Amino acid sequence: MKVLFDAIMTKYLASTTLVAANKGGLHRGRVPDRTKTPYISMDLLDGRPEDTFSEYAETYNIQFNIVDSPESQTDDTVDSIFTLLTALFDYCSLTISGYTHVIMRRTFSNCFYDTENTLWQYIVQYEVMMQKT
Repeated sequence: MKVLFDAIMTKYLASTTLVAANKGGLHRGRVPDRTKTPYISMDLLDGRPEDTFSEYAETYNIQFNIVDSPESQTDDTVDSIFTLLTALFDYCSLTISGYTHVIMRRTFSNCFYDTENTLWQYIVQYEVMMQKT
């Protein structure tokens, strides 16, 4: 859903601290080759309609992947970006065109070293509910 990702990107770009720490930027879906690390990608995991007798809402599960290179030697960079990301998005208010934002709630997070790709990764998932205006 483009309007939701646009709202997330707008919120991200307004956070000068997170943008400065995350040198490779925030990307939707596929990250371009040779993107400088650290970077964050965001993906839609799933979505579903929430209908009541008088209201129409939608709930989406979004995943952020914070990625850093092995040169960091530790998970400190992804931990720092995780702290900034969650401070920005946990129970935040989003401005979503055509919708009233209801909630953005973190539902899962996991930090690990990806030995196959030799990258630090921090996975952060959110549930976003929004109501059609």
